[in-house]
Amino acid sequence: MALGFFRRRQKVVLIIMVLLMVAFLLPSSIRGCFQRDPRKFVVGTVGDTKITAGMRQAAEAEMRLLRESSLALGTFPPRRFGEDEFFIFLQANRNRTLPWVLLVHEAEQMGVRVSKAQVDDFLAASNLTGEAYRQELANLRERGYTERRFRQAIAHYLMIVEAFRAARMTAPPSLGELRRAFRDLRERIQLDMVLFPASDFAKDAPDPPESTVRDWFKKHKHLAPNAPTNKTKYGFGYLQPDRVKVSYLFIDRDLVRRAVEPPEELMIRYWRRHKGELKKTVTSTKPVSTTQGTRPTEPGVAEVPYERYSEAKPRIREILKDRAAEAKVSELLALARERIAQAGAGEDAYEKAVAGMIHPADAILARPVGPMPFQSARIRTAIEQLGALAKVKIVYPIGRQDKRFLDPDLVVETKWKRLTLKQALARIGKTAGYPRLKWVTCEGLGEAIFPVEPVNLVPVTAGTTGMISLADLRDDALLGSATVDAAGRGHTLAAVARTAKEFQGPRPRITPLIEVGADFRQPMFVSGVRRGRLLWRLLAAEPVHEPKELTAEIRAQVVKDLKLVRGFEAALKAAEDMRARIGPEADALKKLAEAQGREFLKTEPFPRLTIVQGRTEIPRVPGVGRDREFIRAAFELVPENPDGPHGDRPTKVVALYRQRKVVLIQRIGYEPALAQEFENLGVLMLAPLLTGQRVQQEALTWFRGDNIVRRVGYKPKYPTP
Repeated sequence: MALGFFRRRQKVVLIIMVLLMVAFLLPSSIRGCFQRDPRKFVVGTVGDTKITAGMRQAAEAEMRLLRESSLALGTFPPRRFGEDEFFIFLQANRNRTLPWVLLVHEAEQMGVRVSKAQVDDFLAASNLTGEAYRQELANLRERGYTERRFRQAIAHYLMIVEAFRAARMTAPPSLGELRRAFRDLRERIQLDMVLFPASDFAKDAPDPPESTVRDWFKKHKHLAPNAPTNKTKYGFGYLQPDRVKVSYLFIDRDLVRRAVEPPEELMIRYWRRHKGELKKTVTSTKPVSTTQGTRPTEPGVAEVPYERYSEAKPRIREILKDRAAEAKVSELLALARERIAQAGAGEDAYEKAVAGMIHPADAILARPVGPMPFQSARIRTAIEQLGALAKVKIVYPIGRQDKRFLDPDLVVETKWKRLTLKQALARIGKTAGYPRLKWVTCEGLGEAIFPVEPVNLVPVTAGTTGMISLADLRDDALLGSATVDAAGRGHTLAAVARTAKEFQGPRPRITPLIEVGADFRQPMFVSGVRRGRLLWRLLAAEPVHEPKELTAEIRAQVVKDLKLVRGFEAALKAAEDMRARIGPEADALKKLAEAQGREFLKTEPFPRLTIVQGRTEIPRVPGVGRDREFIRAAFELVPENPDGPHGDRPTKVVALYRQRKVVLIQRIGYEPALAQEFENLGVLMLAPLLTGQRVQQEALTWFRGDNIVRRVGYKPKYPTP
């Protein structure tokens, strides 16, 4: 029956088969013409205007251009504080692409237009003209950006700024506001303080009952710890923040530099090519003309070329060591990537890669070294000479290494006839009083040895963080200072990790720069306390969430917090007891603190507020930091009559619940704000400051995403529940 159907409808079947074959043979580019462009997907509307995914992608590119170009808009500190509206916009919005699109639309509706001349003026004010501008365009082209897109990004920024300034309605501060601000800035108090950390008293607190632990967890599991939205007294909370797990491999440039040495022939060649360019600073004398004639001479300085290679050699050596270090770091990066690829996709791939590059130095340590040319020398000189005899570069832990310090000028004895390198190093270490070192070599660094225990000076190291919050990742001494460009202005490691789709929900608003299980596409630059290059892999990403159950990790934190509550109560009682025992003597509080082994601090006079980079801030107080509650409590001790005698020494116990500490304070000094000083300087000094703060606050409100949505009447296509 089926065959009969096909015989009766041969023409129809043949036509369908031909059409299918033609569609199959069409090039993908032609078939794509019939597919919908995802950039045209409508995400919402403003009146009759459609807001598309492509508009948001373009906004993301524009903002990246403004931040990562030489304009460096949106960076901290702002290029012109109070005038960089882009910086304020970034402060006000976490998800920024939609607000940017809406701001540009709003400016267009207001009739704001930016001419080519205005863009040129902005570039000139940013020192981007002539050769600097051409170099900027060349850098942008390498990253896939055109001049047209760059100028359009600037034009859109200027449109948004002009729209905001046209709508701004900042009133000048009143006389009462100026008086209060002057008092906050000029009135000062000085304190003696004793600290009572709750942790000191929590050590002896018993473990809480299981029922208390579970009730406490249930009450606080939806709260973020110490967040402004957390209104509880202590600020405890167990809402799990955005967290990641990162594996990394770091190449320390400074340690690599210590392991390389330019050959003598290369230094001589450099001297011959650059003789006359290398100069030294010398003291010179020159005649001085006066009305009475010419005095003999007066001292001065001048730069003159080196005359001999031996004089210039130390300078040439440093120059070539820098170049060699940069080249060697690049080689090590390529080698490390090969080793990581061989190690596979496991979480320990980076550690395996480094382990495969590190080898025992037994063969080198067994080399014989003859008598030294001197019987004693500074340790740096002795190590260099020892390395020359053994034909190896020795990276010795001279200077500060963690908690140990080895003085470079320490003189060590070098009296021996014939030893192995291992024996000679052990003898020098014993003379210097340094623990016995374990030595290794590192693949890619040739004839060089490095200590690995008890101090590790191997230039290539690896590690894994465990699950860590993005905030802690930003604060990490090594990973927190890693950026995508050498100038430190590009994406940080934490910012790249933040783009992972796990943190953006089912519909990512920005293109993820990395995926879980993937290596970041390029080595990052580290420019913090340690300098070098970093490879890293995102092992896991967990968005903020309320925990469903009391895990072992969270339970340990709950128990710790409950003990801190008990400890805080005990700290309050101890502070009150000490306060009751303070005598009339000037040093009575200090003596009580010393008797109990408590930390005692004496502050310098400090005000309620200080001015930092054009804005007011809470001052930092030793032992407390910047704490608004502490400042309020401290200034409750000011005398009722500022003009009267201030010989009394009032005290107060301050409970800093969020810091988990109690502070006993005693006023020992006071400086009033003078009315005459306000009359002379107050208005002149404070009016611009308060006006600028108002403008900034108005800008924060203007640029906040929910306000932008409300102003322009944006309606999302898929409202969030």
